[in-house]
Formats: sequence, structure tokens, C-alpha cells
Amino acid sequence: MDLFSLKEFTIETIKSLIENEVEENVHLDYKDGKALQTNDKGKNEITKDVSSFANSDGGIIVYGLSEKNHIPTAISTFDGNAFTKERLDQIISNIQPHIKGVKIYPIRVEGDISHSIYVVKIPRSSVAPHMATDHKYYKRNNFQSIAMEDYEVRDLFFRAERPELEIDECECNCINRDKVRYEDDFYIFKFYIGVRNTGRKLCSNFKLALICKPKRFRCDFTLIANSPNVNSLSKTLLDGGRVKWSFESKETIFPSESLDFSVSFKIPYTHIKRFLDESNFEILLWYDGGPKTYRYNVKEDVFSPDEV
Repeated sequence: MDLFSLKEFTIETIKSLIENEVEENVHLDYKDGKALQTNDKGKNEITKDVSSFANSDGGIIVYGLSEKNHIPTAISTFDGNAFTKERLDQIISNIQPHIKGVKIYPIRVEGDISHSIYVVKIPRSSVAPHMATDHKYYKRNNFQSIAMEDYEVRDLFFRAERPELEIDECECNCINRDKVRYEDDFYIFKFYIGVRNTGRKLCSNFKLALICKPKRFRCDFTLIANSPNVNSLSKTLLDGGRVKWSFESKETIFPSESLDFSVSFKIPYTHIKRFLDESNFEILLWYDGGPKTYRYNVKEDVFSPDEV
């Protein structure tokens, strides 16, 4: 079971871990519900375990699942009223620097908050090393979180010396909807894509791509670059009837800076309903530290990272 690819967690997910005897590993840790404590020792243990995953390769912590010899044995819930999701998030936020992208998934057994489980998903951090509240740095090693040596902490600073890009905004609008009247007219849609550098280093070379299946629209279309910072727009045929349009940035993007890109395409008047019904796009971002994948539905105007 690839837990990190899941976008939601249920009690069936937890039961499956027990039934299949899924062993703890460098990316997975089980904690009895009693591990969630608000005293200093409890806070230190939480930040120690979470930061160790971020400093390593990311992973999952399940709070509310007992284990023996690293094999899950039984559900061991805690009272979600006494230890809320917000409380856990607050404790994790004490890790320095802040770990971006940590997600907490609460599970209420039979809908009862007094019998709760939290699944915490921690990404591999690009701004490591992260320090726990006991002022130490930890890494994940086999089944446990262990303190890092000085040279290991120094090595992690090199991970931070690179750009970290993300698409923080995407929308697609029809810019001539009120002007289309006849069957030989075209609707013009324009994609707006915002790229932000959240890392500590400038990025002078990155690439974007849009992927879809235009034949499902019962039409084809040509992408046109509208932004002066777009370079070398190209089209590639992929398997499964997919088409990829790729373009590079002409501009360097500095730390904390955002750049906006826009490309447009035309949809025949007679195919607009089909296009909107089938308008699911995959958006790729390549750079030194990527790639990253996102999804965008034009009709619903829903944009989200494609978590892996």
C-alpha cells in the first residue's frame, strides 16, 4: 500500500495496515494514542518525529495505532476533544524553520471524536535541516528517529541551497464569450499560470507543460504563447491520445518572487460543451528540484497539486 499517494484516510485504511501487517519503515511510523501529550516531553517527541521525516525523505506517522516489533497490532485511539487537530498542528509549527506542506488527516472511529486517529503526512523538505523543540536535529533511520551528527546537519544545508518552485495560481477564462455568435466562430480561452520561488536560491531555468486529450473534445487546437517571458513553445504527441504543449521561461525567478505566464487556444463554437465536459488538464513544472504535477478542471475551476 502506497500511503503517501492517498488523498484521504479512513478507518478501513488503518484496518488494512493491521490485516496486512504493514511493517514500519524509513517512511512509516506507528504511535500509540498515548504518544500525544501536551507536556514538554510529549511536545519534544512529536517535533522530533515529524522533523526527522522532513529532514530525511518524508513519510507518514499514524497516531492511534499500536505496534509490536514494528508490526501494527491494534487501534489505540485518543480523545480528539482533549487533543485536537489544531493542537497537534500548533505543536508541529514549533519546529524551526517551519515545515511547509505537513497535512493532518483526522479519523473518527464510527464518527466519535472521543475515539480519534491522526494520520500525519510529512513531505521531504527543501529548507532542511529542521530543529525539534529540544534544540536537536533528527533524521529517520530504519524504524526510528535518531539525532544527526554535525556533518549530517551541515550536509542538509546544501539541500536548502537550491530553488523551490511551485505553481501557486492557475485559472482558465474565456475572453470573448459575449462575442461568439455563429458556428464558424471560436471561443478563445486563456490560461494564466503563476509560478513562485519559495526556496532560498534563484532559478534561471524552468519549464512548464500542459497535457490533455483534445480528441475527447472532438476537436484539436493550437496553443499560442501570450507572455513575453515564454520561450520555445513546442507540441508533443504522447500515448493514449494525449498532447503536451511545453514552454520555457525566459526570465530568472528570484527567491520569494512570482512570475505569471499566459497561453491561449481556440475552441470551435460547435464544440464548446464537449470541451467543458472533458476539460481536465495536467500541468507539469520542471526545474532543478522538480518535477511537480498539478491538475486543473476548466469547467469546475478546480486547481490542485497532484500529490504523490
